[in-house]
Amino acid sequence: MNPLELIESLKIELQQFGEKLAELFPERVKLLSDPKYSKFWGINVNKLKTRIRKGASLSGESLQNLKNNITCFLGKKGLPCLKYIKQVQDGKIKPLEFIEKVRWELARYSNLIKTSDKELSTILFGNPKYITLRFRRR
Repeated sequence: MNPLELIESLKIELQQFGEKLAELFPERVKLLSDPKYSKFWGINVNKLKTRIRKGASLSGESLQNLKNNITCFLGKKGLPCLKYIKQVQDGKIKPLEFIEKVRWELARYSNLIKTSDKELSTILFGNPKYITLRFRRR
């Protein structure tokens, strides 16, 4: 196995520890894109946010799909998301706030965000640029 293949396999393996990575690199949760979030929820989150801004509400069906996916993919780690679903249904939080809170939780607990060279470099070598400088020169 060449060094680049090893790096890629380590990144894939490390990606399974999203919660720990979120602790080490809090900025990574901002990397959860709407398309990845949309795949998890089963609907287009950009279109959903646009509809909410125009006055539409979250449908019970879309919330149920999200609840099912959270339970299926995150298990007990999805409990905060389920709490947010209850809060948005009860009108305690606004739908756009709800979407962002759930995004934060999904980014922390799921493996939707790919591990970067910078993160792997920092963990293995203490230098965020090590892999790029050493192995990914052009």
